[in-house]
Amino acid sequence: MIDVEAFMFRETLQMGSITLYFLCFLYWIFLVGLFFSILGLTLSGWFPHKYVAYASPFVGSFLINKLLGSIRPMPPAWINPVQLAACRLFGYSTVTTLLIGTGMFLLYASICLFFFFLTLK
Repeated sequence: MIDVEAFMFRETLQMGSITLYFLCFLYWIFLVGLFFSILGLTLSGWFPHKYVAYASPFVGSFLINKLLGSIRPMPPAWINPVQLAACRLFGYSTVTTLLIGTGMFLLYASICLFFFFLTLK
């Protein structure tokens, strides 16, 4: 038997629903990809070089993690998009995790899109 306490969406595994687990996992990957791709789009609008669009999601996640990691006391995991992407929301149910993640990633994506639309002329 595998201990599932360290897995995200562990309630779905404890219920024995592997299909629901993978659907939640795929939805989570979609949210993370959505945010970091829009982050790359935003930064490529401000810095018009083709490699900025390629590298900015990786560099952005590193910088966000370093910036928010240096704040003391540590902000909650749902504020840091890198920790949120790693699903460090321990103690919450699957539905609560999905709702918090959806709300925060859509908020971050909306903020990035706002700054991207500022660059359009």
